[in-house]
Amino acid sequence: MKFWTLAWTNDHLVYVLDESPPNQNDSNAWSVKIDPRTAKPLGTATRLTTGSGKVQYLSSAADGRRLAYVKQSWQPDVYVARLEANGTKLQNPRLLTLDERQDLPWAWTPDSKQVIFGSDRDGAFHLFRQAPEQTTPELLVGGKEESMVPRLTPDGKEIVYLQFQPGFEGAEAVRMLRVPLTGGPPELVLEGRGLTNLQCARLPSTLCLYSRVDDKRLVFYSFDPLQGKGQEVAHVDDDIPYAYNWSLTPDGSTLAIAKARKIDLSVTPDIRLLSLTDHTERTIRLKEWPGVSSLDWAADGKSLWVSTSTNTGTSALLKSTASLGAD
Repeated sequence: MKFWTLAWTNDHLVYVLDESPPNQNDSNAWSVKIDPRTAKPLGTATRLTTGSGKVQYLSSAADGRRLAYVKQSWQPDVYVARLEANGTKLQNPRLLTLDERQDLPWAWTPDSKQVIFGSDRDGAFHLFRQAPEQTTPELLVGGKEESMVPRLTPDGKEIVYLQFQPGFEGAEAVRMLRVPLTGGPPELVLEGRGLTNLQCARLPSTLCLYSRVDDKRLVFYSFDPLQGKGQEVAHVDDDIPYAYNWSLTPDGSTLAIAKARKIDLSVTPDIRLLSLTDHTERTIRLKEWPGVSSLDWAADGKSLWVSTSTNTGTSALLKSTASLGAD
């Protein structure tokens, strides 16, 4: 049986429409009667479903009297937890974002007192900051555009982030901007197509990198938050280069790269550690963990935090000792 987002129930056409902001991540099924002679709608459409989530598939019974559909929802939230046992154990995580929107964490403020995250709680994705004891966040970057991937500059005084137009298409240009952490008007750093991620080291290193998809290659460029684009630092050749996660060590010496999308389940996923000083490379194998959802260096740059999952859907947070190449 095939499933589509269009279906017929006798003389009615059933279709799916996205909801308006701030519920743009929800969709529902609608029905309208069709004139069989002219193929034009007769009357106004009727809503068939309500509630959160996206209608992914529609299928009508052979007699046209029944309709089956699948509704799927995805709501990421931000949690905070203290590290125990020398950074090898988490206290019970506590929910930080007390809303029903999509919230994605990206960084801590330099004093480690607030989380910087992106959220679509007011329609488009905007940037916020919130302390663990706060119940509501503070807006950092708003506007009509979609803003995501906020990262601290090396001195910790500003954030740099990516900005997209609503309804973003892959061929459109992406803007990188910077804004003071204390607030103020954003300023353009650079602009280009295919920008996917960015991150800066911490002082005394001043290295900042961003990645750009160029045909079948993921290219890493340096940049200066004040001066813009620098030069190519490294690249990865792949048929689907946008399917990679990466993270830069706090001292700017090493780039960790892992493929997020698992195509061949028989292949053990690797985390590649590329030295940006002597261009040597090491590999960490993630035994029994086929998918890498995200990765980030620990504050001391001596280990990696990796979120992953099994083939059965079990998720886990791993800590990999990068210096030893061990799990």
